[in-house]
Amino acid sequence: MSIPKHAKKVFQGKIFSVYQWQQKMFDGSYKTFERLKRQDTVIIIATVKDRIVLLKQMQPGTQWFYCTPSGRMDVPGEKPIAAAKRELLEETCMVAGKIFLWKKQIPQGKVTSTIYFYIA
Repeated sequence: MSIPKHAKKVFQGKIFSVYQWQQKMFDGSYKTFERLKRQDTVIIIATVKDRIVLLKQMQPGTQWFYCTPSGRMDVPGEKPIAAAKRELLEETCMVAGKIFLWKKQIPQGKVTSTIYFYIA
């Protein structure tokens, strides 16, 4: 789902932008709708020989958890593959011999963004 062109940005945070708009309901009344926009994200499934690389990390307010290297596309004008290579290097100190786009996903819901999955 996209954000309507007539929606107004009501908040700009570091990660999310909040948009609101009035929408006419079936009974003729109007209600305020809201959607968030987030920077696109890359997720890298990195392999070394026959093993998948996992990271163990803790973010503020969480317990330890396992994940794959990933991150936001927060460099202006950066292409998804460049972001994937950068995130892999930043989070693992690894440089991929080969890297390719496996899947592109646009989740449905209140948050608008695109997720790019790479195999490295």
